[in-house]
Amino acid sequence: MLPLDQARQFVRGLAKPVVSETCPLSDAVGRILFEDMQAPMALPPWTHSAMDGYAVRCEDVVPGGELRINEVVPAGVAPKLAVTQGTATAVMTGTMMPDGADGVLVVEETDGSLEGVVKLSGAAQAGPHIRTAGEEVSVGALIGTRGQVIRPGDVSLWAALGLAEVRVARHPKVAVLVTGDELVSPGQSLAPGQIYGSNMHTLSTWLPLSGAICVAVRRVGDTREALQAALDALEPVADLVVTTGGASMGARDLLQEVVVAGGGQVHFWKVAMKPGKPVLVGELSGGTPWIGLPGNPVSCAVGYLQFVHTWVRRSLGATGKEIETLAAHTVETLSARPDRAHLLRVQLCASEGRLTCRPSGRQGSASLPALRQADGLVTVPAGASVAPGSLVEVQLFPGPLPGTWSERSA
Repeated sequence: MLPLDQARQFVRGLAKPVVSETCPLSDAVGRILFEDMQAPMALPPWTHSAMDGYAVRCEDVVPGGELRINEVVPAGVAPKLAVTQGTATAVMTGTMMPDGADGVLVVEETDGSLEGVVKLSGAAQAGPHIRTAGEEVSVGALIGTRGQVIRPGDVSLWAALGLAEVRVARHPKVAVLVTGDELVSPGQSLAPGQIYGSNMHTLSTWLPLSGAICVAVRRVGDTREALQAALDALEPVADLVVTTGGASMGARDLLQEVVVAGGGQVHFWKVAMKPGKPVLVGELSGGTPWIGLPGNPVSCAVGYLQFVHTWVRRSLGATGKEIETLAAHTVETLSARPDRAHLLRVQLCASEGRLTCRPSGRQGSASLPALRQADGLVTVPAGASVAPGSLVEVQLFPGPLPGTWSERSA
Protein backbone atom coordinates (compact mmCIF):
# COMPACT_ATOMS: atom_id res chain seq x y z
CA MET A 1 0.00 0.00 0.00
CA LEU A 2 1.20 3.50 -0.83
CA PRO A 3 1.48 5.92 2.12
CA LEU A 4 -1.17 8.65 2.05
CA ASP A 5 1.29 11.54 1.70
CA GLN A 6 3.01 9.88 -1.27
CA ALA A 7 -0.33 9.14 -2.92
CA ARG A 8 -1.43 12.77 -2.60
CA GLN A 9 1.91 13.98 -3.93
CA PHE A 10 1.54 11.73 -6.97
CA VAL A 11 -1.95 13.11 -7.64
CA ARG A 12 -0.56 16.66 -7.48
CA GLY A 13 1.80 15.70 -10.28
CA LEU A 14 -1.12 14.63 -12.48
CA ALA A 15 -2.63 18.11 -12.41
CA LYS A 16 -2.60 19.73 -15.83
CA PRO A 17 -1.19 23.23 -16.49
CA VAL A 18 -3.52 26.03 -15.51
CA VAL A 19 -5.60 27.51 -18.35
CA SER A 20 -7.01 31.03 -17.99
CA GLU A 21 -10.19 32.79 -19.03
CA THR A 22 -11.70 36.23 -18.60
CA CYS A 23 -14.25 36.61 -15.83
CA PRO A 24 -16.52 39.61 -15.07
CA LEU A 25 -16.11 41.01 -11.57
CA SER A 26 -19.70 40.03 -10.75
CA ASP A 27 -18.73 36.35 -11.05
CA ALA A 28 -15.18 36.53 -9.69
CA VAL A 29 -15.62 35.81 -5.97
CA GLY A 30 -14.23 32.38 -5.12
CA ARG A 31 -12.29 32.07 -8.37
CA ILE A 32 -8.50 31.71 -8.52
CA LEU A 33 -6.62 34.72 -9.89
CA PHE A 34 -4.47 33.75 -12.86
CA GLU A 35 -1.95 36.59 -12.81
CA ASP A 36 -0.47 39.27 -10.61
CA MET A 37 -2.38 42.53 -10.95
CA GLN A 38 -1.13 46.13 -10.77
CA ALA A 39 -3.27 49.19 -10.15
CA PRO A 40 -4.03 50.97 -13.46
CA MET A 41 -4.65 54.26 -11.65
CA ALA A 42 -4.27 55.90 -8.27
CA LEU A 43 -6.90 55.67 -5.56
CA PRO A 44 -8.20 58.24 -4.88
CA PRO A 45 -7.54 59.41 -8.44
CA TRP A 46 -7.42 63.04 -7.28
CA THR A 47 -7.38 64.89 -3.96
CA HIS A 48 -10.89 65.48 -2.65
CA SER A 49 -12.90 66.56 0.35
CA ALA A 50 -13.71 63.95 2.97
CA MET A 51 -16.57 66.03 4.42
CA ASP A 52 -19.44 68.28 3.45
CA GLY A 53 -18.37 71.87 4.01
CA TYR A 54 -16.10 74.50 2.52
CA ALA A 55 -12.70 74.22 0.89
CA VAL A 56 -10.61 77.02 2.43
CA ARG A 57 -7.19 78.34 3.14
CA CYS A 58 -6.81 77.34 6.77
CA GLU A 59 -5.12 80.65 7.65
CA ASP A 60 -8.32 82.50 6.60
CA VAL A 61 -10.56 80.69 9.09
CA VAL A 62 -11.27 83.02 12.02
CA PRO A 63 -13.88 82.01 14.63
CA GLY A 64 -16.91 84.27 14.22
CA GLY A 65 -15.67 85.57 10.88
CA GLU A 66 -16.99 85.13 7.37
CA LEU A 67 -15.74 84.09 3.92
CA ARG A 68 -17.00 84.95 0.47
CA ILE A 69 -18.36 81.93 -1.47
CA ASN A 70 -16.87 81.87 -4.95
CA GLU A 71 -18.73 78.74 -6.19
CA VAL A 72 -20.65 75.63 -5.15
CA VAL A 73 -19.15 72.39 -6.47
CA PRO A 74 -21.05 69.10 -6.06
CA ALA A 75 -19.32 65.73 -6.19
CA GLY A 76 -18.62 64.64 -9.75
CA VAL A 77 -17.95 68.18 -11.01
CA ALA A 78 -14.50 69.77 -11.27
CA PRO A 79 -14.00 73.17 -9.59
CA LYS A 80 -13.54 76.11 -11.95
CA LEU A 81 -12.16 78.71 -9.55
CA ALA A 82 -9.19 78.66 -7.21
CA VAL A 83 -9.62 79.51 -3.53
CA THR A 84 -7.95 82.83 -2.81
CA GLN A 85 -7.54 84.95 0.31
CA GLY A 86 -10.88 85.47 2.06
CA THR A 87 -12.84 83.08 -0.17
CA ALA A 88 -14.25 79.57 0.14
CA THR A 89 -15.68 76.96 -2.20
CA ALA A 90 -18.74 75.04 -1.00
CA VAL A 91 -17.95 71.32 -1.41
CA MET A 92 -19.58 67.97 -0.72
CA THR A 93 -18.00 64.70 0.37
CA GLY A 94 -16.02 63.49 -2.63
CA THR A 95 -15.70 66.87 -4.35
CA MET A 96 -12.34 67.50 -6.01
CA MET A 97 -10.33 70.03 -4.00
CA PRO A 98 -9.93 73.37 -5.79
CA ASP A 99 -6.54 74.93 -6.31
CA GLY A 100 -5.38 77.15 -3.47
CA ALA A 101 -7.27 75.30 -0.71
CA ASP A 102 -5.39 73.41 1.99
CA GLY A 103 -8.23 72.34 4.25
CA VAL A 104 -11.97 71.85 4.71
CA LEU A 105 -14.23 73.62 7.19
CA VAL A 106 -17.11 71.28 8.04
CA VAL A 107 -20.61 72.64 7.41
CA GLU A 108 -21.59 72.14 11.08
CA GLU A 109 -19.22 74.99 12.06
CA THR A 110 -20.93 77.47 9.73
CA ASP A 111 -24.38 78.85 8.93
CA GLY A 112 -24.50 76.56 5.87
CA SER A 113 -24.92 79.34 3.34
CA LEU A 114 -24.43 78.47 -0.34
CA GLU A 115 -24.39 82.00 -1.74
CA GLY A 116 -22.89 85.34 -0.85
CA VAL A 117 -20.90 84.81 2.32
CA VAL A 118 -20.69 81.95 4.80
CA LYS A 119 -20.59 82.91 8.48
CA LEU A 120 -18.32 80.91 10.75
CA SER A 121 -19.18 79.81 14.28
CA GLY A 122 -17.30 80.96 17.30
CA ALA A 123 -15.47 77.63 17.45
CA ALA A 124 -14.76 77.36 13.73
CA GLN A 125 -11.52 75.57 12.90
CA ALA A 126 -10.50 74.16 9.54
CA GLY A 127 -9.18 70.64 9.60
CA PRO A 128 -7.43 68.64 6.89
CA HIS A 129 -10.54 66.53 6.06
CA ILE A 130 -8.84 65.74 2.76
CA ARG A 131 -8.14 62.48 1.00
CA THR A 132 -4.97 62.86 -1.00
CA ALA A 133 -4.58 61.43 -4.50
CA GLY A 134 -2.97 57.97 -4.31
CA GLU A 135 -3.03 57.72 -0.51
CA GLU A 136 -4.88 54.38 -0.67
CA VAL A 137 -3.34 52.87 -3.82
CA SER A 138 -0.57 54.22 -6.03
CA VAL A 139 -0.36 53.61 -9.76
CA GLY A 140 1.28 50.25 -10.41
CA ALA A 141 0.80 48.95 -6.85
CA LEU A 142 0.24 45.19 -6.46
CA ILE A 143 -3.51 44.65 -5.99
CA GLY A 144 -3.78 40.89 -6.65
CA THR A 145 -1.48 37.87 -6.53
CA ARG A 146 -1.53 34.92 -8.91
CA GLY A 147 -3.06 31.87 -7.25
CA GLN A 148 -5.04 33.75 -4.60
CA VAL A 149 -8.70 33.07 -3.94
CA ILE A 150 -10.68 36.15 -4.97
CA ARG A 151 -12.69 37.64 -2.09
CA PRO A 152 -15.46 40.27 -2.01
CA GLY A 153 -12.97 42.88 -0.80
CA ASP A 154 -10.81 42.27 -3.87
CA VAL A 155 -13.77 42.85 -6.15
CA SER A 156 -14.66 46.09 -4.34
CA LEU A 157 -11.12 47.43 -4.76
CA TRP A 158 -10.80 46.41 -8.40
CA ALA A 159 -14.15 47.97 -9.26
CA ALA A 160 -13.05 51.23 -7.62
CA LEU A 161 -9.99 51.12 -9.87
CA GLY A 162 -12.16 50.88 -12.98
CA LEU A 163 -11.65 47.18 -13.72
CA ALA A 164 -14.64 45.33 -15.15
CA GLU A 165 -13.08 41.86 -15.54
CA VAL A 166 -10.07 39.80 -14.45
CA ARG A 167 -8.11 36.79 -15.68
CA VAL A 168 -8.88 33.69 -13.64
CA ALA A 169 -8.02 30.01 -13.80
CA ARG A 170 -10.56 28.09 -15.86
CA HIS A 171 -12.66 25.63 -13.93
CA PRO A 172 -11.32 22.12 -14.64
CA LYS A 173 -13.91 19.82 -16.18
CA VAL A 174 -14.58 16.61 -14.28
CA ALA A 175 -16.72 13.68 -15.41
CA VAL A 176 -18.16 11.21 -12.89
CA LEU A 177 -18.84 7.53 -13.50
CA VAL A 178 -20.67 5.61 -10.76
CA THR A 179 -20.57 1.83 -11.07
CA GLY A 180 -22.60 -0.94 -9.47
CA ASP A 181 -25.42 -3.27 -10.52
CA GLU A 182 -27.09 -2.76 -7.15
CA LEU A 183 -27.46 1.01 -7.43
CA VAL A 184 -30.73 2.77 -8.13
CA SER A 185 -31.25 6.53 -8.55
CA PRO A 186 -33.18 8.26 -5.75
CA GLY A 187 -36.85 8.58 -6.60
CA GLN A 188 -37.10 5.16 -8.23
CA SER A 189 -38.50 2.01 -6.68
CA LEU A 190 -36.12 -0.46 -5.05
CA ALA A 191 -36.13 -4.15 -5.91
CA PRO A 192 -34.80 -6.70 -3.42
CA GLY A 193 -31.03 -6.36 -3.09
CA GLN A 194 -30.90 -2.85 -4.53
CA ILE A 195 -29.86 0.38 -2.77
CA TYR A 196 -30.05 4.05 -3.57
CA GLY A 197 -26.78 5.47 -4.85
CA SER A 198 -25.51 8.58 -3.07
CA ASN A 199 -21.99 8.90 -4.50
CA MET A 200 -23.09 10.62 -7.70
CA HIS A 201 -24.74 13.33 -5.61
CA THR A 202 -21.78 13.63 -3.24
CA LEU A 203 -19.39 14.16 -6.15
CA SER A 204 -21.59 16.37 -8.32
CA THR A 205 -22.32 18.72 -5.41
CA TRP A 206 -18.78 18.86 -3.99
CA LEU A 207 -17.01 19.41 -7.32
CA PRO A 208 -18.29 23.00 -7.77
CA LEU A 209 -17.33 23.76 -4.16
CA SER A 210 -13.79 22.64 -4.96
CA GLY A 211 -13.71 24.85 -8.05
CA ALA A 212 -14.47 22.32 -10.81
CA ILE A 213 -17.30 21.89 -13.29
CA CYS A 214 -19.06 18.54 -13.27
CA VAL A 215 -19.57 18.05 -17.00
CA ALA A 216 -21.20 14.61 -16.90
CA VAL A 217 -22.51 12.04 -14.44
CA ARG A 218 -23.15 8.47 -15.56
CA ARG A 219 -24.19 5.31 -13.75
CA VAL A 220 -23.45 1.92 -15.30
CA GLY A 221 -23.56 -1.73 -14.33
CA ASP A 222 -20.58 -3.97 -13.63
CA THR A 223 -19.84 -5.28 -17.11
CA ARG A 224 -16.71 -4.76 -19.18
CA GLU A 225 -18.69 -3.52 -22.15
CA ALA A 226 -20.66 -0.92 -20.17
CA LEU A 227 -17.58 0.33 -18.33
CA GLN A 228 -15.49 0.66 -21.48
CA ALA A 229 -18.26 2.43 -23.39
CA ALA A 230 -18.78 4.91 -20.53
CA LEU A 231 -15.06 5.67 -20.17
CA ASP A 232 -14.71 6.15 -23.93
CA ALA A 233 -17.61 8.64 -23.88
CA LEU A 234 -16.45 10.59 -20.83
CA GLU A 235 -12.74 10.98 -21.54
CA PRO A 236 -13.04 13.42 -24.49
CA VAL A 237 -15.16 15.90 -22.52
CA ALA A 238 -13.18 15.93 -19.26
CA ASP A 239 -9.88 17.05 -17.79
CA LEU A 240 -10.33 14.39 -15.09
CA VAL A 241 -12.50 11.28 -14.88
CA VAL A 242 -13.59 10.14 -11.41
CA THR A 243 -15.12 6.70 -10.89
CA THR A 244 -16.67 5.14 -7.82
CA GLY A 245 -16.92 1.44 -7.12
CA GLY A 246 -15.28 -1.43 -8.95
CA ALA A 247 -11.94 -0.67 -7.30
CA SER A 248 -11.61 -3.55 -4.83
CA MET A 249 -10.90 -7.27 -5.28
CA GLY A 250 -14.35 -8.75 -5.90
CA ALA A 251 -15.32 -10.71 -8.97
CA ARG A 252 -17.24 -7.69 -10.30
CA ASP A 253 -14.49 -5.13 -9.56
CA LEU A 254 -13.47 -4.75 -13.18
CA LEU A 255 -12.19 -1.18 -13.52
CA GLN A 256 -8.47 -1.94 -13.47
CA GLU A 257 -8.87 -4.64 -16.06
CA VAL A 258 -11.04 -2.50 -18.32
CA VAL A 259 -8.76 0.56 -18.17
CA VAL A 260 -5.63 -1.43 -18.96
CA ALA A 261 -7.33 -3.46 -21.71
CA GLY A 262 -8.50 -0.18 -23.27
CA GLY A 263 -4.98 1.23 -23.49
CA GLY A 264 -4.83 3.12 -20.19
CA GLN A 265 -2.58 2.55 -17.21
CA VAL A 266 -2.79 2.22 -13.44
CA HIS A 267 -0.15 4.19 -11.54
CA PHE A 268 -1.07 2.84 -8.12
CA TRP A 269 -3.77 0.90 -6.30
CA LYS A 270 -4.42 0.87 -2.55
CA VAL A 271 -3.45 3.63 -0.15
CA ALA A 272 -2.55 3.06 3.49
CA MET A 273 -5.63 4.86 4.80
CA LYS A 274 -8.84 3.93 6.57
CA PRO A 275 -11.45 4.31 5.22
CA GLY A 276 -10.81 4.35 1.49
CA LYS A 277 -7.90 1.94 0.98
CA PRO A 278 -8.87 0.66 -2.51
CA VAL A 279 -8.12 3.91 -4.39
CA LEU A 280 -7.06 3.65 -8.03
CA VAL A 281 -5.06 6.37 -9.77
CA GLY A 282 -4.03 6.21 -13.40
CA GLU A 283 -4.60 7.56 -16.88
CA LEU A 284 -7.11 6.56 -19.52
CA SER A 285 -6.15 5.66 -23.08
CA GLY A 286 -6.05 9.30 -24.21
CA GLY A 287 -3.88 10.42 -21.30
CA THR A 288 -6.71 11.88 -19.21
CA PRO A 289 -6.05 11.48 -15.45
CA TRP A 290 -8.35 9.04 -13.72
CA ILE A 291 -9.09 8.66 -10.01
CA GLY A 292 -11.03 5.58 -8.95
CA LEU A 293 -12.69 5.99 -5.56
CA PRO A 294 -14.22 3.18 -3.48
CA GLY A 295 -17.95 2.57 -3.68
CA ASN A 296 -18.69 2.80 0.05
CA PRO A 297 -20.13 6.30 0.49
CA VAL A 298 -17.88 7.46 3.35
CA SER A 299 -14.79 5.99 1.68
CA CYS A 300 -15.81 7.85 -1.47
CA ALA A 301 -16.13 11.16 0.42
CA VAL A 302 -12.83 10.74 2.26
CA GLY A 303 -11.04 9.79 -0.95
CA TYR A 304 -12.62 12.75 -2.70
CA LEU A 305 -11.12 15.23 -0.24
CA GLN A 306 -7.66 13.64 -0.31
CA PHE A 307 -7.32 13.14 -4.05
CA VAL A 308 -10.01 14.74 -6.23
CA HIS A 309 -10.17 18.00 -4.28
CA THR A 310 -6.36 18.08 -4.18
CA TRP A 311 -6.16 17.56 -7.95
CA VAL A 312 -8.73 20.29 -8.63
CA ARG A 313 -7.04 22.90 -6.43
CA ARG A 314 -3.67 22.05 -7.94
CA SER A 315 -5.10 22.34 -11.45
CA LEU A 316 -6.45 25.78 -10.60
CA GLY A 317 -3.00 26.95 -9.53
CA ALA A 318 -4.27 27.85 -6.06
CA THR A 319 -1.51 28.82 -3.66
CA GLY A 320 -1.19 27.46 -0.12
CA LYS A 321 -2.69 24.21 1.10
CA GLU A 322 -5.07 22.43 -1.24
CA ILE A 323 -7.23 21.40 1.74
CA GLU A 324 -8.28 24.12 4.18
CA THR A 325 -7.47 23.23 7.80
CA LEU A 326 -8.15 24.42 11.33
CA ALA A 327 -6.33 23.55 14.55
CA ALA A 328 -8.52 22.12 17.31
CA HIS A 329 -8.08 20.27 20.60
CA THR A 330 -9.47 16.75 20.61
CA VAL A 331 -11.73 15.87 23.53
CA GLU A 332 -11.38 12.11 23.05
CA THR A 333 -8.56 9.64 22.46
CA LEU A 334 -7.98 9.11 18.74
CA SER A 335 -6.08 6.05 17.55
CA ALA A 336 -5.17 4.17 14.38
CA ARG A 337 -4.38 0.56 13.53
CA PRO A 338 -0.71 -0.30 12.94
CA ASP A 339 -0.81 -0.58 9.14
CA ARG A 340 -2.92 2.39 8.06
CA ALA A 341 -3.55 6.03 8.86
CA HIS A 342 -7.08 6.65 10.12
CA LEU A 343 -9.05 9.59 8.74
CA LEU A 344 -11.66 10.23 11.39
CA ARG A 345 -14.79 12.28 10.75
CA VAL A 346 -14.98 14.95 13.44
CA GLN A 347 -17.29 17.70 14.55
CA LEU A 348 -15.99 21.09 15.70
CA CYS A 349 -17.14 22.97 18.78
CA ALA A 350 -16.18 26.40 20.16
CA SER A 351 -16.03 25.99 23.92
CA GLU A 352 -14.59 28.25 26.65
CA GLY A 353 -12.49 30.24 24.25
CA ARG A 354 -10.96 27.38 22.29
CA LEU A 355 -11.86 25.18 19.35
CA THR A 356 -12.36 21.49 20.08
CA CYS A 357 -13.27 18.43 18.03
CA ARG A 358 -14.63 14.97 18.61
CA PRO A 359 -15.62 12.04 16.36
CA SER A 360 -18.99 12.82 14.79
CA GLY A 361 -20.35 9.28 15.21
CA ARG A 362 -19.69 5.75 13.99
CA GLN A 363 -16.59 5.65 11.82
CA GLY A 364 -17.62 2.83 9.46
CA SER A 365 -17.09 3.28 5.72
CA ALA A 366 -20.85 3.28 5.08
CA SER A 367 -21.95 5.43 8.04
CA LEU A 368 -23.53 8.46 6.37
CA PRO A 369 -25.02 10.01 9.56
CA ALA A 370 -21.49 10.54 10.92
CA LEU A 371 -20.45 12.08 7.62
CA ARG A 372 -23.47 14.38 7.67
CA GLN A 373 -22.51 15.70 11.12
CA ALA A 374 -18.81 16.06 10.32
CA ASP A 375 -17.03 19.33 9.65
CA GLY A 376 -13.88 17.61 8.46
CA LEU A 377 -11.25 14.93 9.01
CA VAL A 378 -8.46 14.33 11.48
CA THR A 379 -5.63 12.10 10.25
CA VAL A 380 -4.15 9.82 12.90
CA PRO A 381 -0.87 8.27 11.67
CA ALA A 382 -0.63 4.49 11.49
CA GLY A 383 -0.10 2.96 14.92
CA ALA A 384 -0.45 6.32 16.71
CA SER A 385 -2.67 7.36 19.57
CA VAL A 386 -3.65 10.97 20.24
CA ALA A 387 -4.49 11.84 23.85
CA PRO A 388 -7.43 14.05 24.84
CA GLY A 389 -6.48 17.73 24.88
CA SER A 390 -3.94 17.34 22.09
CA LEU A 391 -3.93 19.90 19.29
CA VAL A 392 -4.77 18.30 15.94
CA GLU A 393 -5.22 19.53 12.38
CA VAL A 394 -8.75 19.26 11.01
CA GLN A 395 -9.10 19.07 7.22
CA LEU A 396 -12.31 20.90 6.33
CA PHE A 397 -14.79 19.50 3.85
CA PRO A 398 -15.64 21.82 0.93
CA GLY A 399 -18.52 24.22 1.44
CA PRO A 400 -20.19 25.76 4.49
CA LEU A 401 -19.74 24.14 7.87
CA PRO A 402 -22.94 22.63 9.32
CA GLY A 403 -24.41 24.14 12.46
CA THR A 404 -22.94 26.76 14.76
CA TRP A 405 -19.93 25.68 16.78
CA SER A 406 -20.85 27.81 19.78
CA GLU A 407 -24.24 26.09 20.03
CA ARG A 408 -22.69 22.65 20.37
CA SER A 409 -21.83 21.12 23.74
CA ALA A 410 -18.14 20.42 24.19
